[in-house]
Amino acid sequence: QVLHRLDGSVDDLLIVEANQAACRAMHQEREVIVGQPLLTIFPQMQQNGLMDLCLEAASRHSPVSITDFVYRNHALRKDDRCFDIQILPTKDFLITTWRDVTERTRAARSIAEAAALYRLLTENMVEVVVLLNQQEEVIWTSPSLQPMTGWQQEQWQGKRFRELFAAAEGGPEPVDLHDWLSHAGQIRQGRLLLADPRSGWSWVQLSVRQLKPDGLRSLDGFDDLAIVQGRLNLEDGYVLTLQPVDEQVLEERRLLKRATTDPLTGLESRATILGWLEQRLLADSGRAAQPLALLFCDFDDFKEINDTFGHACGDVVLQTVAERITSCIRQRDHAGRLGGDEFLVLLDGIHNLADAQRVATKLHGLFSDPIPWSDQQIRSSVSIGVALHGAGETAELFLKRADRTMYAAKAAGRGRVVAL
Repeated sequence: QVLHRLDGSVDDLLIVEANQAACRAMHQEREVIVGQPLLTIFPQMQQNGLMDLCLEAASRHSPVSITDFVYRNHALRKDDRCFDIQILPTKDFLITTWRDVTERTRAARSIAEAAALYRLLTENMVEVVVLLNQQEEVIWTSPSLQPMTGWQQEQWQGKRFRELFAAAEGGPEPVDLHDWLSHAGQIRQGRLLLADPRSGWSWVQLSVRQLKPDGLRSLDGFDDLAIVQGRLNLEDGYVLTLQPVDEQVLEERRLLKRATTDPLTGLESRATILGWLEQRLLADSGRAAQPLALLFCDFDDFKEINDTFGHACGDVVLQTVAERITSCIRQRDHAGRLGGDEFLVLLDGIHNLADAQRVATKLHGLFSDPIPWSDQQIRSSVSIGVALHGAGETAELFLKRADRTMYAAKAAGRGRVVAL
């Protein structure tokens, strides 16, 4: 009931009735509450503004509806509470109802905060997250797709896995996702090639997880997406994360090349070509001879070139000889610098000594061509020993025999090819 001052203004509200729910909320018996001024029961209403709303409704005779009103420092609950409040004025009375919606408000706030955090993460993550349905079609991508790969999100919608990814070796051949996962269970990580918008390819590190029924809800960080699981048809689908690794691959290849090639000539290093020969013979560890031939090449009096024209000229001679070797052999063959002025050529698939000798003779002719240096023409002489792999011969014995054959060429007058 509205209590008026002598000047007619509203002073307070007198509680004239309270239902059981109100009494429970106030933690009071009805007999204690009824007949008390409202501010006596709830003095905080003066500070939090709720009393002003009640008095305004009484003075204007207009109803007030408030949603999610925050009641600070609730005396009974000892915390902030949130209420939906209805105030209905009648003549000299206010009928008020309220409902405690604190948990609902907190839940809504938690969902909003989770959604905001999710947006923050997806917009700023350094990896691309992709969801595929059962048909391996893209149905969602994180906003990081465009800055990380150059693709727009809409360009990936509906594309299948094999349209986007190719095998890292060879081809590039499209990758079948089911086959790619078949040897790794539900999760697989690895490198693949990713088609780029300019019709090229780039390297990516890819992680794929296959989702089973209820699998989406088990993924940390994707709980909110379970809400739309039915709409997206994610059961038995896939979640992908990928990150471009072009720079990493290039650096690895630079390091590998530096470790496996001779820095001066660009041919294989001693350890690389001898290691390849050993592995090749171990792979065919039977007693039968293998279709392999070695050409052991050694300069005659290379020291005189260095002493006469300088080491810079000697380096150019070695580099030129390496280029001529490379131009003469096949892709399946190997050529390496053993050190100093010694070179080794390994011919694979050679079944008879005559074929190996023809290659050696061609190389010898290229070695004999003069090499320009400043205003000079440098002429070099190279002795070549040719050996065909023998039955039961290890890599060490095979190399030693080719080395002895090269020395036989030197003993026969240098600058020639000897095959034994």
